[in-house]
Amino acid sequence: MTATQEERENLSSYFTSICFELFAFSYLLLTITAIFPTVIFPLQSYQ
Repeated sequence: MTATQEERENLSSYFTSICFELFAFSYLLLTITAIFPTVIFPLQSYQ
């Protein structure tokens, strides 16, 4: 039954990578929403 242990390890590493990608995506989204107004407001004032 070494295959089940290996499958469990693969599943846990897959789950960890999914969690890390979700965390990185949410962090990127927060950074974009934080930077977005500082980019949009000067552009609006130019016009």
